[in-house]
Amino acid sequence: MHTWADSHSVKRILHEKPDQKMRLKTAIRHALTVAERLHAINGIIQTPECGHECMRVKRAWLFGSTARHRENPNDVDIIMETILCRPIKKTGIRRGKKSKQTAKVDRIYKRSTGIWLPKETHREGLRYLRGNMRMIRFHDFNIDKNFAAGRIMLYPRNDLLKLNRNVD
Repeated sequence: MHTWADSHSVKRILHEKPDQKMRLKTAIRHALTVAERLHAINGIIQTPECGHECMRVKRAWLFGSTARHRENPNDVDIIMETILCRPIKKTGIRRGKKSKQTAKVDRIYKRSTGIWLPKETHREGLRYLRGNMRMIRFHDFNIDKNFAAGRIMLYPRNDLLKLNRNVD
Protein backbone atom coordinates (compact mmCIF):
# COMPACT_ATOMS: atom_id res chain seq x y z
CA MET A 1 0.00 0.00 0.00
CA HIS A 2 1.36 3.41 -1.01
CA THR A 3 1.29 5.99 1.79
CA TRP A 4 1.84 9.72 1.95
CA ALA A 5 5.09 9.25 3.90
CA ASP A 6 6.54 7.06 1.14
CA SER A 7 5.73 9.55 -1.60
CA HIS A 8 7.03 12.41 0.52
CA SER A 9 10.38 10.68 1.08
CA VAL A 10 10.66 9.90 -2.65
CA LYS A 11 9.99 13.56 -3.49
CA ARG A 12 12.55 14.64 -0.92
CA ILE A 13 15.19 12.32 -2.40
CA LEU A 14 14.44 13.44 -5.97
CA HIS A 15 14.53 17.14 -5.11
CA GLU A 16 17.43 16.95 -2.69
CA LYS A 17 20.05 19.57 -3.39
CA PRO A 18 23.50 18.36 -4.42
CA ASP A 19 26.50 18.83 -2.20
CA GLN A 20 26.78 22.44 -1.02
CA LYS A 21 30.39 22.80 -2.16
CA MET A 22 31.06 25.19 -5.01
CA ARG A 23 33.24 24.64 -8.03
CA LEU A 24 36.67 26.20 -8.41
CA LYS A 25 35.54 28.25 -11.40
CA THR A 26 32.70 29.81 -9.38
CA ALA A 27 34.98 30.49 -6.41
CA ILE A 28 37.54 32.27 -8.60
CA ARG A 29 34.77 34.28 -10.27
CA HIS A 30 33.47 35.40 -6.84
CA ALA A 31 36.99 36.37 -5.70
CA LEU A 32 37.55 38.37 -8.90
CA THR A 33 34.20 40.13 -8.38
CA VAL A 34 35.23 41.19 -4.87
CA ALA A 35 38.59 42.40 -6.23
CA GLU A 36 36.84 44.38 -8.98
CA ARG A 37 34.55 46.02 -6.44
CA LEU A 38 37.54 47.00 -4.30
CA HIS A 39 39.40 48.44 -7.31
CA ALA A 40 36.32 50.35 -8.50
CA ILE A 41 36.04 52.24 -5.19
CA ASN A 42 39.81 52.44 -4.56
CA GLY A 43 39.41 50.46 -1.34
CA ILE A 44 37.24 53.09 0.37
CA ILE A 45 33.79 51.79 1.28
CA GLN A 46 31.36 54.58 2.17
CA THR A 47 29.23 53.79 5.24
CA PRO A 48 27.42 57.05 6.09
CA GLU A 49 24.67 55.50 8.24
CA CYS A 50 27.15 53.72 10.49
CA GLY A 51 29.37 54.78 13.36
CA HIS A 52 32.19 55.74 10.97
CA GLU A 53 32.07 57.60 7.67
CA CYS A 54 33.96 54.96 5.72
CA MET A 55 36.06 51.83 5.91
CA ARG A 56 39.44 51.76 4.14
CA VAL A 57 40.75 48.43 2.87
CA LYS A 58 44.55 48.59 2.81
CA ARG A 59 45.22 45.09 1.50
CA ALA A 60 43.19 42.00 0.69
CA TRP A 61 44.31 38.42 -0.01
CA LEU A 62 42.67 35.21 -1.11
CA PHE A 63 43.65 32.13 0.90
CA GLY A 64 42.38 28.69 1.78
CA SER A 65 41.16 25.94 -0.53
CA THR A 66 40.44 28.37 -3.38
CA ALA A 67 44.00 29.73 -3.33
CA ARG A 68 45.33 26.15 -3.39
CA HIS A 69 43.17 25.44 -6.49
CA ARG A 70 41.15 22.60 -4.99
CA GLU A 71 38.47 21.19 -7.30
CA ASN A 72 35.56 21.75 -4.88
CA PRO A 73 36.44 24.46 -2.35
CA ASN A 74 34.11 24.83 0.62
CA ASP A 75 34.08 28.62 0.46
CA VAL A 76 36.02 31.68 -0.64
CA ASP A 77 38.26 32.91 2.19
CA ILE A 78 39.38 36.54 1.91
CA ILE A 79 41.58 38.15 4.56
CA MET A 80 41.56 41.95 4.69
CA GLU A 81 43.52 44.63 6.50
CA THR A 82 41.09 47.48 7.17
CA ILE A 83 41.08 50.88 8.84
CA LEU A 84 38.01 52.73 10.07
CA CYS A 85 37.87 56.36 8.98
CA ARG A 86 36.68 59.36 10.98
CA PRO A 87 33.91 58.51 13.46
CA ILE A 88 30.57 60.27 13.19
CA LYS A 89 30.08 62.48 16.23
CA LYS A 90 27.24 61.62 18.54
CA THR A 91 25.68 63.74 21.23
CA GLY A 92 26.48 62.78 24.79
CA ILE A 93 24.01 61.47 27.36
CA ARG A 94 22.39 64.20 29.42
CA ARG A 95 22.64 63.82 33.15
CA GLY A 96 19.53 62.57 34.82
CA LYS A 97 17.86 61.54 31.57
CA LYS A 98 19.47 58.16 30.93
CA SER A 99 21.71 56.05 33.05
CA LYS A 100 24.89 54.32 31.95
CA GLN A 101 23.08 51.02 32.39
CA THR A 102 21.33 51.52 29.03
CA ALA A 103 24.67 51.15 27.27
CA LYS A 104 25.08 47.66 28.69
CA VAL A 105 21.75 46.32 27.42
CA ASP A 106 21.87 43.94 24.47
CA ARG A 107 21.89 45.64 21.04
CA ILE A 108 19.17 43.37 19.65
CA TYR A 109 16.89 44.27 22.55
CA LYS A 110 17.47 47.96 21.89
CA ARG A 111 16.62 47.60 18.21
CA SER A 112 13.44 45.69 19.01
CA THR A 113 12.25 48.38 21.44
CA GLY A 114 12.79 51.18 18.95
CA ILE A 115 15.94 52.74 20.41
CA TRP A 116 18.13 53.90 17.54
CA LEU A 117 21.61 52.41 17.29
CA PRO A 118 24.11 52.95 14.48
CA LYS A 119 24.91 50.00 12.26
CA GLU A 120 28.36 48.49 12.53
CA THR A 121 30.75 49.84 9.92
CA HIS A 122 32.59 46.56 9.29
CA ARG A 123 29.40 44.59 8.80
CA GLU A 124 27.89 47.08 6.36
CA GLY A 125 31.14 47.43 4.40
CA LEU A 126 31.53 43.68 4.02
CA ARG A 127 27.87 43.40 3.06
CA TYR A 128 28.58 45.75 0.15
CA LEU A 129 31.59 43.70 -0.96
CA ARG A 130 29.74 40.40 -0.66
CA GLY A 131 26.72 41.61 -2.63
CA ASN A 132 24.46 38.70 -3.50
CA MET A 133 27.22 36.06 -3.55
CA ARG A 134 27.18 33.17 -1.13
CA MET A 135 29.89 31.21 0.65
CA ILE A 136 32.31 34.13 0.99
CA ARG A 137 34.09 34.42 4.33
CA PHE A 138 35.91 37.60 5.31
CA HIS A 139 38.67 37.43 7.93
CA ASP A 140 40.46 40.19 9.83
CA PHE A 141 44.19 40.43 9.11
CA ASN A 142 45.10 41.39 12.69
CA ILE A 143 43.44 38.25 14.06
CA ASP A 144 44.04 35.58 11.40
CA LYS A 145 47.35 36.62 9.79
CA ASN A 146 49.22 33.55 11.07
CA PHE A 147 46.38 31.25 10.06
CA ALA A 148 46.24 32.38 6.42
CA ALA A 149 49.02 30.58 4.59
CA GLY A 150 49.39 30.53 0.82
CA ARG A 151 47.88 33.93 0.16
CA ILE A 152 47.16 35.47 -3.24
CA MET A 153 46.90 39.26 -3.23
CA LEU A 154 43.60 40.70 -4.51
CA TYR A 155 44.00 44.37 -3.60
CA PRO A 156 45.87 46.65 -4.40
CA ARG A 157 47.65 44.30 -6.86
CA ASN A 158 45.44 41.58 -8.33
CA ASP A 159 47.65 38.48 -8.69
CA LEU A 160 44.66 36.21 -9.22
CA LEU A 161 44.21 37.51 -12.78
CA LYS A 162 47.72 36.38 -13.74
CA LEU A 163 47.30 32.97 -12.11
CA ASN A 164 43.85 32.49 -13.62
CA ARG A 165 45.16 33.16 -17.15
CA ASN A 166 47.90 30.56 -16.64
CA VAL A 167 45.41 27.93 -15.40
CA ASP A 168 42.88 28.35 -18.25
